[in-house]
Amino acid sequence: MAKCPKCGAPISPFDWRADCKNCGINLMTYNMEARLDEDEKKAEAEYEKLDELIAKFQPRIDAVKNTGKKIKEKLKRKKNP
Repeated sequence: MAKCPKCGAPISPFDWRADCKNCGINLMTYNMEARLDEDEKKAEAEYEKLDELIAKFQPRIDAVKNTGKKIKEKLKRKKNP
């Protein structure tokens, strides 16, 4: 069973109200700033991991792009002698 984060009163799983019946706080917005700060830190850490992964593959991506450009240039030269 869930508990109210402010007063600790038990909340029934069948109680769908947004407010605590004991203290009256809004359960959805209680301590929202702290939760948003935690989410921001997690998102930054995940982005850093993704950026490191992309940095590992970037030389290969660049090589493939350059190869594609070279092939296109060769095809243009063959069409326009």
